[in-house]
Amino acid sequence: AMVLGGISGAIGVGSTVGSGSLLGLFGYNRANYLFDATMRFERFQAGREFAIGQADMYREDLRALSALTIKKNTVYADSAALGMALCVALYCAGRLGLHGPSPPNWIMGLWYTNNAAAFSLLALTI
Repeated sequence: AMVLGGISGAIGVGSTVGSGSLLGLFGYNRANYLFDATMRFERFQAGREFAIGQADMYREDLRALSALTIKKNTVYADSAALGMALCVALYCAGRLGLHGPSPPNWIMGLWYTNNAAAFSLLALTI
C-alpha cells in the first residue's frame, strides 16, 4: 500500500511541476511573440515597400516600351511621307525616260501600277 501511495503522490507532484513549467513556457512564448510583433510588422512593411517598388519598375518599363514604339512609329511615318512625296514626283513626270526615248507602253503600265501600289502601302504605313 505504501508503494501505491508513493506512486500516486509522485504523479501528483509531477503534474504540479508539469503545470508550472507549462505556464512558464506559455509566458516565455508570449514574451517572444510580443517581442517579435514589431519585427513581423516591419517585415510586412518591407514586403509592401518592395512590392510597390516592383510595381513602379514595371510601370517605368511600360513607359519606356511605349516611348520606343512611339519613336519607331514616328520614324516610319516620316520615311513613308518622304516615299509618298517621291512617288508623287515620279508619277507627275508622266514618263520614265525624260532625257531619251520613252519606254514601251506595257513597261510604263507596269511602272504606274507599281508606283500606285507603293503609294498606297506608304499611305497605309502612315
